[in-house]
Amino acid sequence: PQAAWFLDQILTQRFEGVAPGEPIETAMLTVHGRMTAHAECIFTPDGAILCHYEPELRPGFQDELQRYVFATRVELADVTEGYGLVLLAGPGHETAAADLGGLAHPTNALGVPATYVWVDRNSLDGALAGIAGRRAVEHELEAMRIANGVPRWGRDMDLKTLPQEVGVDARAVHFEKGCYLGQEAMAKIH
Repeated sequence: PQAAWFLDQILTQRFEGVAPGEPIETAMLTVHGRMTAHAECIFTPDGAILCHYEPELRPGFQDELQRYVFATRVELADVTEGYGLVLLAGPGHETAAADLGGLAHPTNALGVPATYVWVDRNSLDGALAGIAGRRAVEHELEAMRIANGVPRWGRDMDLKTLPQEVGVDARAVHFEKGCYLGQEAMAKIH
């Protein structure tokens, strides 16, 4: 029940008042404003918040969040083994996302309209078999992302990066909300 409030206190983006199905891009900062993580999150209809982040941030990001739980009624769980995350882009990607039957998560990860779909891992192979279109390989997705100027954790962002250096501040940092880790540094730079 307190998940949005909790994340609102720790991460750079506003979580309180966000509707189910609405995506959020966010970051976790040091007190000096350097990024320690970057994630894309989506609110589920049942009140959970699912966050997608690069594999190299597992399990450190969740462990870092766990440090701040204290007496808050929040449960953090790694759902990687329970879900497959399918990235769809190109003409008709919205229809294909709806056909998969999972939770559609709009994303700017490629710099073009695209959608992640959170699919139950047990039904992932069957769901993928029903998708029309060409499957892209990692280097093609990377080329598209780079051509569109979208930064990615571990490639363009790391523990030394300020959000403004890679342009994620416009999408991932809320400059008007109250306190969060690194908020003073963001206010000084902004």
